[in-house]
Amino acid sequence: MPKIALLFILVVMEMLYGNVLLACEPCRQYSASKKEWENEIRNFFERSDAIFVATVISASKLIDNRQEHIDGSKKVVEKARFRIDKVFKGSFKVGDFYDTRSTIVIGESCTGVSVVNDPVWIRQLDQNNNVAPAQLPIQWLIYSSGNAPYQLGSCGLIPIDAATKSGEIAILESFR
Repeated sequence: MPKIALLFILVVMEMLYGNVLLACEPCRQYSASKKEWENEIRNFFERSDAIFVATVISASKLIDNRQEHIDGSKKVVEKARFRIDKVFKGSFKVGDFYDTRSTIVIGESCTGVSVVNDPVWIRQLDQNNNVAPAQLPIQWLIYSSGNAPYQLGSCGLIPIDAATKSGEIAILESFR
C-alpha cells in the first residue's frame, strides 16, 4: 500500500475516533503485597496530569450506532459531566466540572468506556450467580491526562467503592 494511502487512512480514522488511536495505557495490577500495590499507584500517579474523585452529573449518547458503520466498526459516543469532589493531583478544584466525550468502539479492547455501562464494560454476578451488567455508581476515582474533552478509559476510571476497598484512596492520600 502506498504511504500516502496509509497516511490518508490514519487521518480519516483519527477524525472518526479521536484519541482512540492512541495506545492503551496498561491498567494497574492489583497486588496483595502492599509495597507492590503502592508502587503501581505511584506509577499511575506520576503519569497522570490530574487525579480526583468526581460524581456523575449527567451522561448522554451523542452517537449510538450499534449497527455496523461504513468503516466496519460499531460505535457509541457518550458525553458525560462530572462534579469534582476531592482532588489528589492537578489543577482542578473541588466543585469544578470535568467534561468527557468518550468514543466506545464495540468489540475493541483499547477504547473509551461508558460511565452508565451502556455498552457494557463491567459485569458482576447477580443473586443467581449469573454474569450480568453491573449497576455502576455515580462517584468515581478518575486518573486524567491530556486536554478536554477527555475520554474515559477503563484503566483511569475506578468505582469509588472499589478504590476505597483496595486501599487505593488511602495510598493516594499518603502522596499528598
